[in-house]
Amino acid sequence: METHANQASYFLLFHELELGNRNLGHYTFILPRFNPLDTPANLDESASKIKDALYDIVKLAEIQESMKILLEVMATKKRQMNRLQFKILPELDSTIRYIELILEETERQDAIRVRVLQRKRKERASKHT
Repeated sequence: METHANQASYFLLFHELELGNRNLGHYTFILPRFNPLDTPANLDESASKIKDALYDIVKLAEIQESMKILLEVMATKKRQMNRLQFKILPELDSTIRYIELILEETERQDAIRVRVLQRKRKERASKHT
């Protein structure tokens, strides 16, 4: 882009930036390639800051995705805990109470059988004597 004035002649020239690929870890960034002699020092500093910002953005995206996965796992575990607490454990408690009831009933019946057998033995023993 060039600009000319009537009284004082000046111009601004914006160089086109050529984009190139650079591998950083397992990511590929598109970075500007320019001639340091034809560009102001601020452009080099800005390019460096942009590169750092892109790296930070990628890191933040990784963290965001990790957090999303972690939240999904936490939600799944919470559902599993609720299922255990409100469905499975009450069913097990009910089953335990039922088994205890059956065992008590069986114990009472056995105690009655023992008493009946002891009474019959006493009656037989009294008949034989």
